Amino acid sequence: MRLLAFVLLLSLAGATALATAVRIAPLDELARDADLVALVSSTPLSEESHWEGGRIVTSVELEVEEVWGGAALTRPTIRVVTLGGQVGEFAQRVDGAAVLPTGERLVTFLARGDDGRYYPQGMWQGVWLLVDDGPDPIVARAHPYGLPGGAALRMPERLSDLKLAVQEARHAP
Repeated sequence: MRLLAFVLLLSLAGATALATAVRIAPLDELARDADLVALVSSTPLSEESHWEGGRIVTSVELEVEEVWGGAALTRPTIRVVTLGGQVGEFAQRVDGAAVLPTGERLVTFLARGDDGRYYPQGMWQGVWLLVDDGPDPIVARAHPYGLPGGAALRMPERLSDLKLAVQEARHAP
């Protein structure tokens, strides 16, 4: 019996588990660490999924409405890369990856890669959705499947509050 348990333990020791683990970042940390914080329109000017290093990524060119922090842009568009997508008959979904829903306005917290493209900071955490079209829309940052363990963070509810919190975080010592 002990031999069987030992053999089972050895067989499990060589198994590889693949998972996405992301620490939930507070808003002030997202704002400080992002190379660019911008209000964008997610109606893509161009969109392409392709193979990159054995995985599928989707590259989307988005129109920037307003820059809240980071370097000044030389043009009114940015290229944002997210993990996953579809190339031909192959599709890949990455749990925890940011989603850029088409036709929405978003606040994005982006890290600039060595290749000049932008990537959502903290995966899904780097994309905030404007929920309505009112003069001061409600904003939501939520994992597509809910926060792990029911975790809740105090977050601004309105676009104006989010913008103020971002600006305060970026100017804090």
